[in-house]
Amino acid sequence: MISGYLITKSWNKNPNIFSYFWKRILRIYPGLIVSILFSTFVIGPLVSSLDPLEYFKNIDIPNVLIYMATLRQKYLPGVFSQNIYPNSVNGSLWTLIGETTMYIVTAVIGLLGIFKKKWFLLIFILAEIILYNIGIHHFNENEIRCMYIIFNVNNVTYYLIGACYYLYGDKIQYRKDIFIFALILWIISFGTEFFEIVSYISIPYIVFHLAFIPTKYLKTLTERGDFSYGLYIYAFPIQQTLVHLFQNNITSLKLFVFSYPITFLFAFLSWNLVEKRALQLKKYFVSFCFIIYSKTKSKT
Repeated sequence: MISGYLITKSWNKNPNIFSYFWKRILRIYPGLIVSILFSTFVIGPLVSSLDPLEYFKNIDIPNVLIYMATLRQKYLPGVFSQNIYPNSVNGSLWTLIGETTMYIVTAVIGLLGIFKKKWFLLIFILAEIILYNIGIHHFNENEIRCMYIIFNVNNVTYYLIGACYYLYGDKIQYRKDIFIFALILWIISFGTEFFEIVSYISIPYIVFHLAFIPTKYLKTLTERGDFSYGLYIYAFPIQQTLVHLFQNNITSLKLFVFSYPITFLFAFLSWNLVEKRALQLKKYFVSFCFIIYSKTKSKT
C-alpha cells in the first residue's frame, strides 16, 4: 500500500520508462546483493552443520547468482537445518517478486495514461474488491492455487489503493475524528462478514494518517537515512541465526528484543555504505540519456 503511494509518486514525477526502472533497480539490487553475499559467505559457514570446507564445496555458486538475479535466496548447505523454520535463509524475500511485478504494472498503467483517468483506477479497485470477496467466501480453502490467486488480488488491491491516495492526495483530509472513527469501525468489524470490506476502507486511512503525522522523533530518524529496506533484507537471516544459537529455545519477545538492535545496525550500515551510494548513480543515468538524446537530435 505504501509502495503503491511512493512508486506512483515516482512515476508521475518523471514518467520516463528507462529512468523509472533504473531507479527501481538501484533501490532493490545493491542492498539485496550485499545481503545475500553476507548470508552466503559469512553467516553460512558459521552456522552450517557442515564444516567450513565441506560447506564451500557444496555451494552451487551459479545457482546462488541466478537466485540473486531473480530476487531470491537459495538454500545453503546445512544452514539452519535444525531451526524451527528449517533451511530458510531469508524467507522474507518472496515479497520482492510481487513488489517488482507491481513496478511493471505501475509503468504499464502510466504508459496507458490511466493515472490521468483516476476514475478508471477506482472502478478497477472496486472490481478487485468484489472479486476478492467472491473468492474468499466461495473457493475451497484447500485449493492452494485458488487461495494464491485470491491472496495476490488482495495485495494488488491494497497497492492500487495506495496509488489512489497519492493521486487524490489534494482531496483527502487527514483528521483525528475520521482516524478514530476508521479505527473503531475496523475493530468492531473483527469476526464479521464485513471485515474485508471495512479493512479496504479503514486500513489505508489509518496507515496514511499515521504516516503524515509530524513527529519529532520520526523526523530526526528519517533525516539520518531510510533504513526500512535494510531492516527488511536483514531481519530474517539475523533472526534465524539467533534461533540457531539459542537452539530453538527462545521466545518471540526475546527474539524481537535481541534481533531488533542487531538488525537496525545492519540496516544503518546497509543504507550508508551501499544503498545511499547506489542511489547517487541515478543522476549518471539521466546524464547518459541526455547525451544520447542530444547526439540523436543533432544528427537529425
